[in-house]
Amino acid sequence: MAGIRFFSTSSKLLRGQNLTEKIVQKYAVGLAPGKQVFSGDYVTIKPAHCMSHDNSWPVATKFMGLGATKVKDNRQIVCTLDHDVQNKSESNLKKYTNIENYAKEQGIDFYPAGRGIGHQIMIEEGYAFPLNLTVASDSHSNTYGGVGALGTPIVRTDAASIWATGQTWWQIPPVAKVELVGELQPGVTVSCTNSRLSDIKAAADIIKNNKVHPDVEFYVAAASSNVQKDAEAIGAWQDIIDAGAIPLPAGCGPCIGLGTGLLKDGEVGISATNRNFKGRMGSKDALAYLASPEVVASSAVLGKIGGPEEIGGKSVAKNPEIVKSITVPTSESEPVKEEASAGGVEVLDDFPKSIEGKYTYQDDIPRSKMAEVCMENYDAEFYSKTKPGDIIISGYNFGTGSSREQAATAILARGMKLVKFHH
Repeated sequence: MAGIRFFSTSSKLLRGQNLTEKIVQKYAVGLAPGKQVFSGDYVTIKPAHCMSHDNSWPVATKFMGLGATKVKDNRQIVCTLDHDVQNKSESNLKKYTNIENYAKEQGIDFYPAGRGIGHQIMIEEGYAFPLNLTVASDSHSNTYGGVGALGTPIVRTDAASIWATGQTWWQIPPVAKVELVGELQPGVTVSCTNSRLSDIKAAADIIKNNKVHPDVEFYVAAASSNVQKDAEAIGAWQDIIDAGAIPLPAGCGPCIGLGTGLLKDGEVGISATNRNFKGRMGSKDALAYLASPEVVASSAVLGKIGGPEEIGGKSVAKNPEIVKSITVPTSESEPVKEEASAGGVEVLDDFPKSIEGKYTYQDDIPRSKMAEVCMENYDAEFYSKTKPGDIIISGYNFGTGSSREQAATAILARGMKLVKFHH
């Protein structure tokens, strides 16, 4: 199997728009007459819909902090509760109640805890659909591309801006064309977080008439309550439960490091989710592997990471060679082809290979604490060696990742008001 990527970098004057640019053109506002948008352009967009989840209350407080009292278009806004749905503490239930009440007050569409993962809801309920632009204050928003929509993440301040004005700014990203040539080996699936009906059925087909290994805890959660009902209707859900799986409510759960099913020190886990940052699914001293639903189900039976063939005593077929290449056109007539580096980007000496965090979705951390823990995973002495008014010199992609805004807020709490990007 070969994977080929083509980056859209050709001259604006010599080409038309790709699909991403065409969708942005449709949802951009305030363009000059005849202006066409391309990758790299900064534009003001008015997305069809804007979703927020457990962070809806922080969005609401930022919205009110702008002096706004009524959302610009309540048909544009969607609130879902999906992250900390297993948490029945008084403080979390109060937060959930605040979000629900505020949504009702504003006439915003609201989906309670247990209804499912927000992105799945956005697709099931028709908010994200082919050729529309839908955003969410969550970094998995590119899921909407699976149904032909343009989905992009925004931060809480951007979401508050959309609540107040219906608009926000955006820089159109580069676009890569990815071609898969050949066939994937059986047991390899391509899915966002592998909890839709086809994924649950794939796992059920593997684990049916088998039992979870006594040394393994096997958890299952559907992408939404609708998916679970459909899985129950075809018997797939019960097949997984009968094998010894522990059901969890529809939602994010262990993937975001919240609730039951987290990894403890020294444990090894394998999950059909899509992120395994160190410490994300529990202890930073655990190992988290990612795989397809078939491989996860097989591993639950085997008690070790393994493929479906091994349940029947066979060996896993050897993977065919995977050839990766990237074609980067420098102009319309001069394509340059280079082999992709197996090692990825170069990491500077003394820079940590991974960054972890332990303040996930805690909305009540005071500024003094934020200042104290700012950059602590990068440099434990950062607080003692810096002072208010210092300037941070960074690389171009500084601040990207899953929790972008909180990182910037922590820097502000430390009294640093300028970050200079260096190419």
